[in-house]
Amino acid sequence: DVGHSDAVRYINAIGEAMKAGGIFHSGIEFHDNEYTFGGNDRNVSGIFICEPKKNPCHMYRESIYLGDCELTKFQALAILQKMEPEWMGPTYDLLGKNCCHFCLELAIELGVGSIPTWVYSLADIGAKIGGRLTCEK
Repeated sequence: DVGHSDAVRYINAIGEAMKAGGIFHSGIEFHDNEYTFGGNDRNVSGIFICEPKKNPCHMYRESIYLGDCELTKFQALAILQKMEPEWMGPTYDLLGKNCCHFCLELAIELGVGSIPTWVYSLADIGAKIGGRLTCEK
């Protein structure tokens, strides 16, 4: 779940019951680390690493097995490096280009397929309805 809010947990419980998705944070775990994407207001990568299931900014919900990554750690890190220019911190958009969208692309690049659509479907609906939500102050 995004953040630690009871309201988000409530929305996600309703979304889960209705099979409509929710407001989720996501990361991809491989080679003993979790990789994800977040916004910042500097011209640096928004891709960052944390201990699996321990991102301090979000509440861990569940793991979804996508398959085994057959790449070496070096090969996987090369993919992340290649992705960095497209995933700079200032390009983060809560609805249109968030951690879930990053994980979708990373999973495909790692050769493990796609993440489930319900992980990012609510954000995609919001992006179609509204404008851009960035990390600007």
